[in-house]
Amino acid sequence: MTNDWQNNSTIYLKQQSHFYRWILYPIMLLFFGVTLFLVYGSSEQVIRSKGQLTSNEIIHVQIPIEASVIKNQLKENLVVKKGDPLITFDLDPLSKQQQQTKEKLSSINQQIQAIDTLVKSFEAEQNLFEQSDAYGYSNQINAYLKEKEGITQATQQIENTYENNLTSTQKKINQLSEQLTKKQNELQEWTQIRAAWLNQQSLQGYTAENMSKYAVWLKQVTEAPETEKEQVKATILAEIDTLISQQKQTIDQLQLEKDGADLPTSPANDIASQKTAVDKTKEQQVAIIKEKKQELLLSYEENEATLKNIEYELKNETVYAPSDGVIHLASEYKSMKEIPKGTIVADIYPLISTTEMTVVAQIPANEMTYVKVGMPIHLKLDKKGISERILNGKLTEISETSTTTEQGVFYSVKGLVTIPKNTEFRYGLTGDMTFVIGKKTYWKQLKDLLFNQT
Repeated sequence: MTNDWQNNSTIYLKQQSHFYRWILYPIMLLFFGVTLFLVYGSSEQVIRSKGQLTSNEIIHVQIPIEASVIKNQLKENLVVKKGDPLITFDLDPLSKQQQQTKEKLSSINQQIQAIDTLVKSFEAEQNLFEQSDAYGYSNQINAYLKEKEGITQATQQIENTYENNLTSTQKKINQLSEQLTKKQNELQEWTQIRAAWLNQQSLQGYTAENMSKYAVWLKQVTEAPETEKEQVKATILAEIDTLISQQKQTIDQLQLEKDGADLPTSPANDIASQKTAVDKTKEQQVAIIKEKKQELLLSYEENEATLKNIEYELKNETVYAPSDGVIHLASEYKSMKEIPKGTIVADIYPLISTTEMTVVAQIPANEMTYVKVGMPIHLKLDKKGISERILNGKLTEISETSTTTEQGVFYSVKGLVTIPKNTEFRYGLTGDMTFVIGKKTYWKQLKDLLFNQT
């Protein structure tokens, strides 16, 4: 049987009519696959930065005291054990300063005690110092007591003089008063005698002397001739008037003396003023020495704090490694002998024996909107084209404040990345770091590209 039937035109047309299927179906299948890929396929949207491997437990090696370094055993990448000596200081100057501070504290304490004794001496009004002191306080209380004693003696002398003058003046006034009374009585008596003489009356109840004199006068009148009686009466009356005038003059003189005998002014105010001045001087001196005591107490506290600090520093003659780790040295302090207190001269990184390491990076402030703690991160370490290491992890920390540099404003972030087993890494390795802020389908990316959307 031959195959000539295949050359039949009808059969040929029928075969060629199905040829389009070999082209259409693969194209449709390809279009369907591409559509599924665009709709359901996606890629990570990331923020890129530079990252560096570090440690969360970096321990600083800090200079604890102000002293010269005499032995420095710090070396870069030196592996140390906890307790290994790192830096040794020259403490001779500190020892001398300690002795000087102790002596100063002792001197201040002695002066404070001397001030307390001085205050008690002022309160007791006597020198309580057993011997002269180096601060002159014993002499100060002696000078005050001497001054007060002088004023006390002076005021006592003034009081004694006043009392004597008062007694003398009072006695004189009393005497003058008695004389005045006597003279006034005599004047009154002579006035009555004159009246009686004018009436030629007899006298009774007067002094014997005056009675005798009056009787003589009467006898003279009686014995005088009649022609002379009036003359005798007038003569005797004139004598009586003269006596009365003398009595009045004497009384006036005594009254003047009495009025001029003023009592002395009491010195009480002056004495009180002097005593007040002494008391004020005492108060001022006590106030000054108490103020001095406060200054000394403050100085004592400052020196005591200094001594405690020195004693603390003397205990830090050697800086020891606080933990096991690897030294990273601050190069600017390698050969310095005088390093300021508080300076960090090295860091101790823990030995790498973990499956996780800390990575740090900085992100520009304008890209921080979508950065959140817990987001995925990748750190790509380039090995000079041989192979790449990509370490995956999560963001763990975002700084609260930004840092401004010449390149712009940045936020510091930290994350933890997983370290593959049997892989060696070193602190300080850097690489490209990506922060995965989300995923976007390829269809969405295509639309954004076509419509220039970001």
